[in-house]
Amino acid sequence: MLMWQVSAEGWDKPIVDRLNAVLQRIWDEMTRLPWSDEEIAIALSAALAIFFTAETLHQSQGLDGRALERETLRRVLARPLRVELGGRGNIHTWAWVDEGELMAAVRPDFESLLVQRAVIESWAILLIRSWSRARRRCSSTSGGCLRCLQGR
Repeated sequence: MLMWQVSAEGWDKPIVDRLNAVLQRIWDEMTRLPWSDEEIAIALSAALAIFFTAETLHQSQGLDGRALERETLRRVLARPLRVELGGRGNIHTWAWVDEGELMAAVRPDFESLLVQRAVIESWAILLIRSWSRARRRCSSTSGGCLRCLQGR
């Protein structure tokens, strides 16, 4: 097991300790998966750039929270974009990416797929709402008849 212990000239020990923790976490997570040495090096160097940019902005301008996050990534990435990925069961995560690099990695017809899915999901929601209203009005024993679903 490799343990990160870097030194950063001119920076206080608590800041360097946080940096070591960041690098260690990246290392631990990436080395469990089939990332190349080059990809790990890129991730670690990006983390260094973001970390020191954020620390400098925090100390020099007093930025914190979301303002610090946005300004840091504005300085590190050409066109910063915050993306969020989600799934069922309220599982989600987010990350900052360069918009140009993200779009270069996306297949050309991706947007049309999203539009089609949005239309399908909209119809599904509409049908569920219609069925729910019909169930409330319907006196049949089945809980919802075709006549009620058609709005008659």
